Amino acid sequence: MYKNIVLLMILLFSFQLVGCTAFKHEIIAYHNIAEQKIYKYALLRLDDQNSLAHKSYEQQIRAELNKRGYVEVPIQEAEIGISVFYQMGGSSTQVGSMPTYGQTGSTSSYNPVTGMTTYTPTYGVTGSQTYSYNVHTRLLKMDFIDLKKSNDKNIEYLYQVSVVSEGSSANIERVVPQMIEAVFKDFPGESGKSRKMTTYEE
Repeated sequence: MYKNIVLLMILLFSFQLVGCTAFKHEIIAYHNIAEQKIYKYALLRLDDQNSLAHKSYEQQIRAELNKRGYVEVPIQEAEIGISVFYQMGGSSTQVGSMPTYGQTGSTSSYNPVTGMTTYTPTYGVTGSQTYSYNVHTRLLKMDFIDLKKSNDKNIEYLYQVSVVSEGSSANIERVVPQMIEAVFKDFPGESGKSRKMTTYEE
């Protein structure tokens, strides 16, 4: 019975690993966004942000904003300009151990009627196995700039959010959509309060 439970747990864990990948994020935002106000916005793009991948991130941001009633307009008509920046951070190696399971022995029972002895195997922890894996840090920053109050000497922000994400993937293009999703799960959120969440890639 014990062996069957252990095998079931291993199968369920393996299924979770195969079925989806988890991304852990820590998000903190500071903002002065007026409640219920519908902003006109324009997406700002840095010189090196012309890839198809970046354009797909813009489309994701655009969809999230449009769902909240924001209206995209030409830069000359916009109240806010939105920029997004992302990069890989550092990496570290995590080491740990996990128990191994197997047969630990057997129990016997004697039947005086038949004169037979029955042996039943017992199962439990037989030792431990070490493991290691790499953890990569990914960073994302998104700014909402008040274009009506900003000038060449001073930039006024309506919203600034930073996301620190950790996980096994070193592919920034794979993780950016997950970080954007984390930003808009609670938008704009409570200013100055850090929150943690996990997103999943199917």
